[in-house]
Amino acid sequence: MNKVYLIAMLIAISLNMIGCCEAGSEPGAPYGNADDVSRYSGSEGYASITYTYYCRNGQYVSVTYIRKDDCSDYEKESEFTSSGICPSKTATAFKGLPLEKQLYLLSQQGHIIDTIECYPVDYSNRCINH
Repeated sequence: MNKVYLIAMLIAISLNMIGCCEAGSEPGAPYGNADDVSRYSGSEGYASITYTYYCRNGQYVSVTYIRKDDCSDYEKESEFTSSGICPSKTATAFKGLPLEKQLYLLSQQGHIIDTIECYPVDYSNRCINH
């Protein structure tokens, strides 16, 4: 019986040495259904999957998992978040107001306005709203 066990163990070790192993399953989306899913498969079993949420709790969120080779499990590589991309209640409230009024109201809320570009400009140096 010990010989059968030893032979089975040697076969299992041999198969792992020639690349027969079970990789972990692909991770699911971390925050429910993602707006976009991107997959990449590279050489020697490298793989990545990125879940992107365009407006999760008012933020852009991108979460990437990688697998280094065929025998590795997926690991979380990065999570990127950025705010200011999603429409806000403020933007909806300002809809239809002249640009100068919008900028004034934003400055009253504590926003710093450092650069304004708008075209065309009339000769009184004011932006023309269309």
